[in-house]
Amino acid sequence: MKKKVLAGLLTIPLLFSTQTSILAEGKAPIKQDKIVQTENDVFYEILVRSFADSDGDGVGDLRGVAEKLDYIEDLGATAIWLMPITPSPTYHKYDTTDYYSIDPEYGDIEDFQYLVEEADKRGIDVIMDFVVNHTSIEHPWFQQAMDPDSEYRDYYIWADENTDTNEKGPWDQQMWHEAESGDHYLAHFYDTLPSVIPDLNFYNNEVQDEIINAAKHWMDLGVDGFRLDAAPHIYWPGDGVHYDHEANVQWWKKFETELQKVDPDVYLVGEIWQDKEVVASYYEGMESAFNFDLGDAIMESVQTGENHDIAELQEEVLALYNKKREGGATDAVFLNNHDEVRTMTQFEGNEKKAKLAASILMTLSGNPYIYYGEELGMVGDKTSRSNKFGDNPDIYIREPFKWEVEDDEYLTNWMEPIYNTGETAVTVEEQINDPNSMLGHYRDLIEVRKSSKALMNGEIEAVETGNEKVLAYKRVDEEETNLVVHNLSKETVKVSLTLDDMRKVNIVYATDKVKRNHGKKRINLTLPAQSSAILE
Repeated sequence: MKKKVLAGLLTIPLLFSTQTSILAEGKAPIKQDKIVQTENDVFYEILVRSFADSDGDGVGDLRGVAEKLDYIEDLGATAIWLMPITPSPTYHKYDTTDYYSIDPEYGDIEDFQYLVEEADKRGIDVIMDFVVNHTSIEHPWFQQAMDPDSEYRDYYIWADENTDTNEKGPWDQQMWHEAESGDHYLAHFYDTLPSVIPDLNFYNNEVQDEIINAAKHWMDLGVDGFRLDAAPHIYWPGDGVHYDHEANVQWWKKFETELQKVDPDVYLVGEIWQDKEVVASYYEGMESAFNFDLGDAIMESVQTGENHDIAELQEEVLALYNKKREGGATDAVFLNNHDEVRTMTQFEGNEKKAKLAASILMTLSGNPYIYYGEELGMVGDKTSRSNKFGDNPDIYIREPFKWEVEDDEYLTNWMEPIYNTGETAVTVEEQINDPNSMLGHYRDLIEVRKSSKALMNGEIEAVETGNEKVLAYKRVDEEETNLVVHNLSKETVKVSLTLDDMRKVNIVYATDKVKRNHGKKRINLTLPAQSSAILE
């Protein structure tokens, strides 16, 4: 992303009055006028349909997002990721009918430009979901491609006389589907998206050019980058079962090279749900990739109260990624996204666990991503239940965001929520002025992150604690070092750490009353249950 300068007067007791930012036996030194220059961002993922309705039609829209940018800025996010916004026949819009325009439900190009301009005024970058594995069956390309003589025929992949159209795909899904013409086309994600979504044929150079031109179109309109959906699933060899890994990597290298001609700082982050060795190779063609393994490790560690080698895992993957990425790789860290059961639901409503997970997320290396509503503690599960959009379980992890307790003029009503309703509903109104709320916790953590060069830019180094209930790591920058310690358990723990490179340690932030004393090249900490501390 483009570099930002984050400057200001940091007065910890005022900014973080709800947390224990000072030690019981004495105050930690307060840094004044700290300036941080970084390429890292805190991202906020938005399903536009569910976020904010500006015109009262029940569907969230781009103007609604623009009118709520002050909330996003107040949260501390410095970038937003818009889930698909191009025209589509489905509610989720992961199957476009036009790569160049806005779905009328969300607005038009002028609304999009307004959003980008307003975001830019606040120093907020905008990236958008870019779905290139497939289109909708209603896309004009496909409608014409059903004609064997059409110039668009080779935009898609068609079965021939040697194709076994009953063959199953890599996750035992139906791959070949019959078109209105009677021919069979390839559609790998048919069973995971409730729509007919034919795969594009990237062996066709014209398809490559179309996709690159579409991306440049959005960059010309002010987009700072793209979230690349299903990044490993672009090329499929003739058997249709295995993907062509090398061809996929080469494609993204070409894609990035072409986009860098428009903006050398274009930011690309890939959805690559694969082993870390596979993910590493994609850093040749993108700056960042979502770290699914790390997200799982955070959730499992908080759930079980035992460290699942979180810091060691990030250290290991970054070493792999940096070998592939000239200039260094940026990890994309998150707890959950639009495809996964919400954090608060996984923790069965345990707010302390949810806050602990957020504390870990915001102190790791890379760009942290927040799925809309996670900062409020929204709940949601993948529930199969008949609704007007079919039997789609993902809808219930994408329910409407609530702004007010009553008379919520921005509330969307495109679906009937079953989780965030009644006593289980959380709202911005209830939390915005409550420093002890989930929202207050996220705001504090993001502000702490921004105040530290080490947290924003530093490398991560695992610290051995000798206690599986404690997670500790250092964030090391050229100018400063932070030690981050989390008690994952439900009970108070004591931990003694050897710190050869630290003469004196000051606590600059803690979520509870942490006690400490110094020994020779050691620091001894007493951490309350499920608490976190950042030391400098």
